[in-house]
Amino acid sequence: MDHGGDPADAEPKRRRRDLLGGVAGIRKFLERLPEVDGTAAACFDTRFDKSRILTGSAAKAMARRLGRRGYRIVAEPESFFVLDSEGPLKEGELDRARRWGASLGTAADVSS
Repeated sequence: MDHGGDPADAEPKRRRRDLLGGVAGIRKFLERLPEVDGTAAACFDTRFDKSRILTGSAAKAMARRLGRRGYRIVAEPESFFVLDSEGPLKEGELDRARRWGASLGTAADVSS
């Protein structure tokens, strides 16, 4: 059955489902995670470079959900800025993301 959509539009959605183990969204993915006792976790999102009041923060919401399941959040949730809803990252954001990622091992050690 044809729903009138462009098949190319379905590809990014399919890839996200594949990355999330067949789950359609991050909320469902997080709901399926096991409850734990202090496993280290960190959260990030991508969003437009506007006030968090305007854009929200998926990373903050993910950190709250993980915390409720017993995960130990080892770093403040972070946002990396994009130019458009499908990317790319703004200039300098990839390097900032790399530095943030590299710091997580130290953060996990310090907070344990």
